Amino acid sequence: MVIKEATTIAEYAIRRWLLNQGFAMEHFKLSMDGDKGYLEDRNGDMLTLVYDGLTKSVYISEEICQPEGARKVNEERSTNGAS
Repeated sequence: MVIKEATTIAEYAIRRWLLNQGFAMEHFKLSMDGDKGYLEDRNGDMLTLVYDGLTKSVYISEEICQPEGARKVNEERSTNGAS
């Protein structure tokens, strides 16, 4: 498993967690805001994932709102020609 697209440790850990859980990322949009990742499916349902730097683990948060400033990782990659 190679994760080349991550630009931060938090994003790398979240992407690795998603792959380990069996998510087919071509069907989801991932947005990042610091140590939080917002995963959205085609129905508009969202999961908030948090990278805990102290324990080096990722967990699902009860938070469901995506802040306006969250960096849309998948959309940036598609406009730059990367998949």
